[in-house]
Amino acid sequence: MQIKKNPSQAEWDLFINSLITPVSFLQSWEYGELELLQKDKNLRLLVMDGKKPILAARFVEMPVPLFHKVRLYCPFGPIGDIDNSEAVKTLLNFVSDYTKNHKEILTVDFDLPFEREEQEQFGSFLDFIDSFGYKKSEFTTLPRCTVVLELTQTEEELWKACKEKTRYNINLARRKGVEIKIFEKPDWDVFWRIIEETTQRQKVVIRSKKFFENFGKAFDYTKFLTVFGAYYQGELIATLFTVGYRDKATYYYGGTSNSHRNTMANYLLQWEVIKYLKNRGVKYYDLWGIVDGTEHTKGWEGITRFKRGFRGKEVEYVGFYRKVCQPLLYFTYLTTKKFRDRFLG
Repeated sequence: MQIKKNPSQAEWDLFINSLITPVSFLQSWEYGELELLQKDKNLRLLVMDGKKPILAARFVEMPVPLFHKVRLYCPFGPIGDIDNSEAVKTLLNFVSDYTKNHKEILTVDFDLPFEREEQEQFGSFLDFIDSFGYKKSEFTTLPRCTVVLELTQTEEELWKACKEKTRYNINLARRKGVEIKIFEKPDWDVFWRIIEETTQRQKVVIRSKKFFENFGKAFDYTKFLTVFGAYYQGELIATLFTVGYRDKATYYYGGTSNSHRNTMANYLLQWEVIKYLKNRGVKYYDLWGIVDGTEHTKGWEGITRFKRGFRGKEVEYVGFYRKVCQPLLYFTYLTTKKFRDRFLG
Protein backbone atom coordinates (compact mmCIF):
# COMPACT_ATOMS: atom_id res chain seq x y z
CA MET A 1 0.00 0.00 0.00
CA GLN A 2 1.08 3.57 -0.58
CA ILE A 3 0.11 7.11 0.43
CA LYS A 4 -1.37 9.67 -1.92
CA LYS A 5 -0.52 13.04 -0.41
CA ASN A 6 -2.88 15.96 -0.94
CA PRO A 7 -5.21 14.40 -3.54
CA SER A 8 -7.65 16.45 -5.61
CA GLN A 9 -11.07 17.44 -4.31
CA ALA A 10 -12.69 15.03 -6.79
CA GLU A 11 -10.63 12.12 -5.42
CA TRP A 12 -11.33 13.10 -1.81
CA ASP A 13 -15.06 13.53 -2.29
CA LEU A 14 -15.35 10.33 -4.34
CA PHE A 15 -13.82 8.29 -1.52
CA ILE A 16 -15.94 9.90 1.22
CA ASN A 17 -19.12 9.43 -0.80
CA SER A 18 -18.29 5.73 -1.20
CA LEU A 19 -18.35 5.16 2.56
CA ILE A 20 -21.41 3.83 4.37
CA THR A 21 -20.05 4.78 7.79
CA PRO A 22 -20.66 8.28 9.20
CA VAL A 23 -18.13 11.00 8.31
CA SER A 24 -17.80 14.29 10.19
CA PHE A 25 -17.88 17.57 8.27
CA LEU A 26 -14.51 18.22 9.93
CA GLN A 27 -13.01 15.68 7.51
CA SER A 28 -14.70 17.33 4.52
CA TRP A 29 -12.78 19.03 1.74
CA GLU A 30 -14.65 22.25 2.52
CA TYR A 31 -13.54 22.41 6.15
CA GLY A 32 -9.96 22.04 4.99
CA GLU A 33 -10.48 25.01 2.67
CA LEU A 34 -11.89 26.98 5.61
CA GLU A 35 -8.71 26.32 7.58
CA LEU A 36 -6.58 27.40 4.63
CA LEU A 37 -8.50 30.70 4.62
CA GLN A 38 -7.56 30.91 8.32
CA LYS A 39 -3.90 30.47 7.28
CA ASP A 40 -3.69 26.98 8.82
CA LYS A 41 -1.81 24.44 6.72
CA ASN A 42 -3.63 21.23 5.74
CA LEU A 43 -2.32 17.74 5.06
CA ARG A 44 -4.72 15.36 3.30
CA LEU A 45 -3.74 11.72 3.01
CA LEU A 46 -5.31 8.81 1.13
CA VAL A 47 -4.04 5.28 1.75
CA MET A 48 -4.18 3.50 -1.59
CA ASP A 49 -4.26 -0.21 -2.41
CA GLY A 50 -3.23 0.10 -6.02
CA LYS A 51 -5.75 2.57 -7.44
CA LYS A 52 -8.31 1.96 -4.70
CA PRO A 53 -8.44 4.28 -1.66
CA ILE A 54 -8.82 2.40 1.65
CA LEU A 55 -8.36 5.00 4.36
CA ALA A 56 -8.26 8.80 4.61
CA ALA A 57 -7.13 11.36 7.16
CA ARG A 58 -7.15 15.15 7.00
CA PHE A 59 -4.75 16.92 9.34
CA VAL A 60 -4.37 20.59 10.17
CA GLU A 61 -1.31 22.28 11.63
CA MET A 62 -2.42 24.18 14.74
CA PRO A 63 -0.01 26.73 16.27
CA VAL A 64 1.48 26.09 19.71
CA PRO A 65 1.68 29.53 21.38
CA LEU A 66 5.12 30.93 22.36
CA PHE A 67 7.10 27.97 21.02
CA HIS A 68 6.88 28.52 17.24
CA LYS A 69 5.76 24.91 16.92
CA VAL A 70 2.58 23.23 15.66
CA ARG A 71 0.29 20.34 16.54
CA LEU A 72 -0.50 18.05 13.62
CA TYR A 73 -4.17 17.43 14.40
CA CYS A 74 -6.71 15.05 12.83
CA PRO A 75 -10.30 15.91 13.88
CA PHE A 76 -12.67 12.92 13.87
CA GLY A 77 -10.40 10.82 11.70
CA PRO A 78 -9.13 8.62 10.20
CA ILE A 79 -12.06 7.49 8.09
CA GLY A 80 -12.55 4.38 6.00
CA ASP A 81 -11.55 0.78 6.64
CA ILE A 82 -9.82 1.11 10.02
CA ASP A 83 -9.95 -2.67 10.48
CA ASN A 84 -7.41 -2.94 7.67
CA SER A 85 -4.22 -3.15 9.75
CA GLU A 86 -1.99 -2.76 6.70
CA ALA A 87 -3.73 0.48 5.74
CA VAL A 88 -3.51 1.84 9.31
CA LYS A 89 0.17 0.88 9.49
CA THR A 90 0.86 2.63 6.17
CA LEU A 91 -0.85 5.79 7.40
CA LEU A 92 0.94 5.89 10.76
CA ASN A 93 4.32 5.10 9.23
CA PHE A 94 3.90 7.98 6.80
CA VAL A 95 2.93 10.35 9.62
CA SER A 96 5.97 9.25 11.65
CA ASP A 97 8.30 9.92 8.71
CA TYR A 98 6.56 13.23 8.03
CA THR A 99 7.14 14.47 11.59
CA LYS A 100 10.83 13.52 11.41
CA ASN A 101 11.19 15.73 8.33
CA HIS A 102 9.17 18.61 9.82
CA LYS A 103 10.84 19.68 13.04
CA GLU A 104 8.15 22.28 13.70
CA ILE A 105 5.72 19.50 14.74
CA LEU A 106 5.54 19.10 18.52
CA THR A 107 2.73 16.51 18.72
CA VAL A 108 0.48 14.44 16.48
CA ASP A 109 -3.11 14.33 17.74
CA PHE A 110 -6.19 12.30 16.83
CA ASP A 111 -9.72 13.07 18.07
CA LEU A 112 -11.08 9.63 17.18
CA PRO A 113 -14.56 9.37 15.61
CA PHE A 114 -15.63 6.22 17.49
CA GLU A 115 -18.34 6.15 20.11
CA ARG A 116 -17.34 4.72 23.48
CA GLU A 117 -20.01 2.02 23.22
CA GLU A 118 -18.24 0.86 20.04
CA GLN A 119 -14.84 0.70 21.74
CA GLU A 120 -14.69 -3.09 21.78
CA GLN A 121 -15.42 -3.12 18.05
CA PHE A 122 -12.40 -0.87 17.39
CA GLY A 123 -10.17 -2.27 20.12
CA SER A 124 -7.62 -3.63 17.64
CA PHE A 125 -7.23 -0.17 16.11
CA LEU A 126 -6.63 1.37 19.54
CA ASP A 127 -4.04 -1.30 20.33
CA PHE A 128 -2.36 -0.60 17.01
CA ILE A 129 -1.98 3.16 17.51
CA ASP A 130 -0.78 2.49 21.05
CA SER A 131 2.08 0.46 19.56
CA PHE A 132 3.03 3.55 17.51
CA GLY A 133 3.33 5.68 20.64
CA TYR A 134 -0.11 7.33 20.75
CA LYS A 135 -1.49 7.61 24.28
CA LYS A 136 -4.93 8.59 25.47
CA SER A 137 -4.91 12.14 26.81
CA GLU A 138 -7.24 14.27 28.92
CA PHE A 139 -6.47 17.12 26.56
CA THR A 140 -9.23 17.68 24.01
CA THR A 141 -10.11 19.99 21.16
CA LEU A 142 -13.61 18.74 20.36
CA PRO A 143 -16.52 18.08 22.73
CA ARG A 144 -16.17 14.55 24.05
CA CYS A 145 -19.91 14.16 24.67
CA THR A 146 -22.85 15.32 22.61
CA VAL A 147 -26.59 14.86 22.00
CA VAL A 148 -27.80 13.45 18.66
CA LEU A 149 -31.42 13.50 17.52
CA GLU A 150 -32.67 10.84 15.10
CA LEU A 151 -34.81 12.76 12.63
CA THR A 152 -36.18 9.59 11.06
CA GLN A 153 -38.82 9.72 13.81
CA THR A 154 -42.13 11.43 13.07
CA GLU A 155 -42.56 15.04 14.11
CA GLU A 156 -45.06 13.92 16.74
CA GLU A 157 -42.55 11.44 18.18
CA LEU A 158 -39.86 14.11 18.33
CA TRP A 159 -42.27 16.49 20.07
CA LYS A 160 -43.39 13.94 22.65
CA ALA A 161 -39.79 13.02 23.37
CA CYS A 162 -38.98 16.59 24.47
CA LYS A 163 -39.02 17.29 28.17
CA GLU A 164 -42.21 18.93 29.43
CA LYS A 165 -40.37 22.16 30.29
CA THR A 166 -38.90 22.31 26.78
CA ARG A 167 -42.34 21.93 25.17
CA TYR A 168 -43.72 24.60 27.53
CA ASN A 169 -40.98 27.06 26.52
CA ILE A 170 -41.52 26.39 22.80
CA ASN A 171 -45.25 27.11 23.18
CA LEU A 172 -44.50 30.18 25.31
CA ALA A 173 -42.31 31.62 22.54
CA ARG A 174 -45.12 31.04 20.06
CA ARG A 175 -47.66 32.79 22.30
CA LYS A 176 -45.35 35.76 22.67
CA GLY A 177 -45.18 36.09 18.89
CA VAL A 178 -41.59 35.00 18.22
CA GLU A 179 -41.03 34.38 14.50
CA ILE A 180 -38.39 32.13 12.95
CA LYS A 181 -36.74 32.96 9.63
CA ILE A 182 -34.03 31.46 7.46
CA PHE A 183 -31.44 33.93 6.21
CA GLU A 184 -31.46 34.06 2.42
CA LYS A 185 -27.72 34.61 2.73
CA PRO A 186 -25.57 34.88 5.86
CA ASP A 187 -25.32 38.37 7.36
CA TRP A 188 -22.24 37.79 9.48
CA ASP A 189 -22.31 41.30 10.97
CA VAL A 190 -25.74 40.65 12.47
CA PHE A 191 -24.89 37.07 13.42
CA TRP A 192 -21.67 38.18 15.10
CA ARG A 193 -23.44 40.83 17.16
CA ILE A 194 -25.63 38.15 18.76
CA ILE A 195 -22.72 35.73 19.21
CA GLU A 196 -20.61 38.45 20.83
CA GLU A 197 -23.37 39.30 23.31
CA THR A 198 -23.64 35.62 24.23
CA THR A 199 -19.90 35.10 24.75
CA GLN A 200 -19.59 38.23 26.89
CA ARG A 201 -22.55 37.17 29.03
CA GLN A 202 -21.31 33.60 29.46
CA LYS A 203 -17.62 34.56 29.68
CA VAL A 204 -16.49 32.01 27.12
CA VAL A 205 -13.95 32.25 24.29
CA ILE A 206 -15.20 31.82 20.75
CA ARG A 207 -13.93 32.07 17.19
CA SER A 208 -13.31 35.44 15.56
CA LYS A 209 -15.75 37.22 13.27
CA LYS A 210 -13.35 36.51 10.41
CA PHE A 211 -13.77 32.77 11.02
CA PHE A 212 -17.51 32.99 10.40
CA GLU A 213 -16.99 35.09 7.27
CA ASN A 214 -14.52 32.50 5.98
CA PHE A 215 -17.00 29.73 6.83
CA GLY A 216 -19.42 31.34 4.41
CA LYS A 217 -16.73 31.39 1.72
CA ALA A 218 -15.67 27.75 2.16
CA PHE A 219 -19.14 26.14 2.43
CA ASP A 220 -21.90 26.62 -0.14
CA TYR A 221 -24.84 28.31 1.53
CA THR A 222 -28.02 26.15 1.78
CA LYS A 223 -26.12 23.10 0.44
CA PHE A 224 -23.96 22.79 3.57
CA LEU A 225 -24.59 25.85 5.67
CA THR A 226 -27.89 27.33 6.88
CA VAL A 227 -28.34 30.33 9.19
CA PHE A 228 -31.56 30.75 11.20
CA GLY A 229 -32.86 33.68 13.21
CA ALA A 230 -35.57 34.29 15.83
CA TYR A 231 -37.29 37.69 15.76
CA TYR A 232 -39.42 39.45 18.35
CA GLN A 233 -41.29 42.58 17.33
CA GLY A 234 -39.01 42.83 14.30
CA GLU A 235 -35.77 42.54 16.29
CA LEU A 236 -33.34 39.64 15.85
CA ILE A 237 -32.89 38.15 19.34
CA ALA A 238 -31.47 34.66 18.68
CA THR A 239 -29.58 32.96 15.88
CA LEU A 240 -27.79 29.73 15.04
CA PHE A 241 -26.23 28.03 12.08
CA THR A 242 -26.06 24.40 11.09
CA VAL A 243 -23.56 22.55 8.93
CA GLY A 244 -25.02 19.76 6.82
CA TYR A 245 -22.77 16.97 5.58
CA ARG A 246 -24.03 13.75 4.04
CA ASP A 247 -27.05 12.63 6.11
CA LYS A 248 -26.18 14.62 9.21
CA ALA A 249 -26.49 18.22 10.31
CA THR A 250 -24.60 19.82 13.19
CA TYR A 251 -25.63 22.76 15.36
CA TYR A 252 -22.26 24.47 15.16
CA TYR A 253 -22.73 27.92 16.69
CA GLY A 254 -25.60 29.93 18.09
CA GLY A 255 -26.46 32.66 20.56
CA THR A 256 -29.12 34.85 22.12
CA SER A 257 -29.39 38.59 22.59
CA ASN A 258 -29.44 40.19 26.02
CA SER A 259 -32.83 41.62 25.06
CA HIS A 260 -36.19 39.83 25.52
CA ARG A 261 -34.68 36.67 26.97
CA ASN A 262 -38.00 35.91 28.69
CA THR A 263 -39.51 35.13 25.27
CA MET A 264 -37.71 31.74 25.25
CA ALA A 265 -36.94 32.36 21.58
CA ASN A 266 -34.00 29.93 21.54
CA TYR A 267 -36.35 27.00 22.30
CA LEU A 268 -38.69 27.77 19.42
CA LEU A 269 -35.70 28.47 17.17
CA GLN A 270 -34.17 25.07 17.86
CA TRP A 271 -37.50 23.28 17.40
CA GLU A 272 -38.13 24.95 14.03
CA VAL A 273 -34.59 24.04 12.94
CA ILE A 274 -35.31 20.40 13.85
CA LYS A 275 -38.47 20.45 11.73
CA TYR A 276 -36.69 22.16 8.82
CA LEU A 277 -33.85 19.61 8.80
CA LYS A 278 -36.26 16.70 9.04
CA ASN A 279 -38.26 18.00 6.07
CA ARG A 280 -35.06 18.25 4.05
CA GLY A 281 -34.35 14.54 4.61
CA VAL A 282 -31.59 14.92 7.19
CA LYS A 283 -31.39 11.75 9.30
CA TYR A 284 -29.32 12.94 12.28
CA TYR A 285 -28.97 16.27 14.06
CA ASP A 286 -25.93 16.66 16.30
CA LEU A 287 -26.41 19.34 18.97
CA TRP A 288 -22.60 19.52 19.26
CA GLY A 289 -21.35 19.26 22.76
CA ILE A 290 -22.48 18.95 26.35
CA VAL A 291 -20.63 18.90 29.67
CA ASP A 292 -18.08 16.07 29.72
CA GLY A 293 -16.13 16.77 32.90
CA THR A 294 -13.12 18.37 31.15
CA GLU A 295 -11.91 21.96 31.32
CA HIS A 296 -13.01 22.30 27.70
CA THR A 297 -16.69 22.26 28.71
CA LYS A 298 -16.41 24.18 31.96
CA GLY A 299 -19.36 26.57 32.23
CA TRP A 300 -21.53 24.58 29.80
CA GLU A 301 -24.12 23.54 32.40
CA GLY A 302 -26.82 25.86 31.05
CA ILE A 303 -26.43 24.91 27.39
CA THR A 304 -26.29 21.23 28.44
CA ARG A 305 -29.69 21.49 30.18
CA PHE A 306 -31.08 23.21 27.08
CA LYS A 307 -29.84 20.50 24.69
CA ARG A 308 -30.91 17.63 26.92
CA GLY A 309 -34.40 19.07 26.88
CA PHE A 310 -34.83 17.74 23.32
CA ARG A 311 -34.08 14.21 24.55
CA GLY A 312 -31.71 12.93 21.90
CA LYS A 313 -29.23 10.09 22.29
CA GLU A 314 -26.26 11.05 24.45
CA VAL A 315 -23.04 10.01 22.74
CA GLU A 316 -19.57 9.82 24.28
CA TYR A 317 -16.58 9.49 21.98
CA VAL A 318 -13.50 7.38 22.69
CA GLY A 319 -11.47 10.54 23.00
CA PHE A 320 -8.16 12.15 22.23
CA TYR A 321 -4.89 10.35 21.47
CA ARG A 322 -1.53 12.10 21.30
CA LYS A 323 1.99 11.21 20.22
CA VAL A 324 4.72 13.50 21.51
CA CYS A 325 7.43 14.09 18.90
CA GLN A 326 9.78 16.26 20.98
CA PRO A 327 9.51 15.11 24.63
CA LEU A 328 11.85 17.65 26.28
CA LEU A 329 10.29 20.63 24.53
CA TYR A 330 6.82 19.23 25.22
CA PHE A 331 7.59 19.01 28.94
CA THR A 332 8.71 22.65 28.84
CA TYR A 333 5.52 23.58 27.01
CA LEU A 334 3.31 21.87 29.60
CA THR A 335 5.18 23.49 32.50
CA THR A 336 4.86 26.92 30.90
CA LYS A 337 1.19 26.39 30.15
CA LYS A 338 0.40 25.35 33.74
CA PHE A 339 2.19 28.45 35.03
CA ARG A 340 0.32 30.77 32.65
CA ASP A 341 -3.03 29.16 33.40
CA ARG A 342 -2.48 29.41 37.14
CA PHE A 343 -1.05 32.91 37.44
CA LEU A 344 -2.15 34.73 34.28
CA GLY A 345 -5.56 33.12 33.74
